[in-house]
Formats: sequence, structure tokens, C-alpha cells
Amino acid sequence: MPQSGKKTRRNAVVGPAHVVAGRYALALFRSAEAAGQLHQIEDEADALKRLLANSTVLQDLVRNPLYDCDDKVDLMRQLAAHAKLSPLMSKFLGVLAQRRRLNLLGVVLDDILARLFSHRGRRLTVVTSTRPMPEARMAQLQQAMEAVQGPGVVLEAHTDPSLLGGLTIETGGHLYDASIKRRLALMSRRMKEVS
Repeated sequence: MPQSGKKTRRNAVVGPAHVVAGRYALALFRSAEAAGQLHQIEDEADALKRLLANSTVLQDLVRNPLYDCDDKVDLMRQLAAHAKLSPLMSKFLGVLAQRRRLNLLGVVLDDILARLFSHRGRRLTVVTSTRPMPEARMAQLQQAMEAVQGPGVVLEAHTDPSLLGGLTIETGGHLYDASIKRRLALMSRRMKEVS
């Protein structure tokens, strides 16, 4: 992803790359809707997102510009066959590879999942804490988020020890950061301004 652009979330960049990824996600959404495959594409996008997060080989493939375009197309075709992806998703991955846009795969998957959630009346809320949150705490957070946003909130829990404590909540394109890491950064900036 380009260095320019305004960061709004940990993994998202608003700028040209995000706009392009949004166009691809919209095209996939419309194709899936026309084919009556929204549920299947949602399942496949979720599986691909998990695979991308857990596979350093796939991360290298989509991010490394040194791989030949034809090799990327072939590898995406093999991945689609091995994962038994629908023809629509297989073709979509091929188009991304042919157009040298595989580097946007993670952003495209996030965008298509957000569109599908919205279409079904659900809202994804990503909660990041320093360690896994107990189920009781997640249930309380679920109730609090639904009190603010209405029913249909889907919580996705992540851990990030670098937060040092507290948590972040990302929903609807907004990041609410109540982490100790952020508080220390603010305190440091204020101290620099005073001195």
C-alpha cells in the first residue's frame, strides 16, 4: 500500500488504493447479488481473509511485485481449485492477478465483507485488546454496542499486546482508541509541546 493516504484504522488506508479496492469489492458484490451467491461469496471471502492472515506464503505472493503476473494468475487458479472456491470467486481472483491488484486483496476482502454485512443489516465491530477477552465481557460489550447502534452488531475480537492495556473499538469506519499505548503517546506529545 502506498505511504500516502490518511490512516483511519490499523489496517486500512483511505486514499487511491482504498478507492480502487472499493471498486473491485463493489463489482464482486454486484456480480454475487446478480448470481444469487451473496452468502457463498461471504463465506469464501471470510475464509480467504483468514487464510491471508495466517499464511506467510500467500502474503508474500500477493505483496511481492517480483512474481510474474502469469505465475500469480496460475497460483490463484490453483488456490481456488484447492479451496474449492466458486467459479465467481475464482474468476475474481484471476482478474485481480491479471490486473496486478493482488496487493489489494486484504482491503478488497475487508470491503466486500463490510458490504455484505451491511446488506444483511449487520455491522462489524472489531475489538482489539492486549489479551483475549472473557466471554462475559464480550457479551457486555455486545449489549453496549447494540444499545448505541441497534441490533445486528457482530463483534470480531483481536489481540495486540502492543496496546499495553485498554482496548480499541473499530466500527463504521471510526476508531475509538482507549488503549494505554495511545494515552502514553498523547502524554509524550503534550510533554514535548510544553518543553
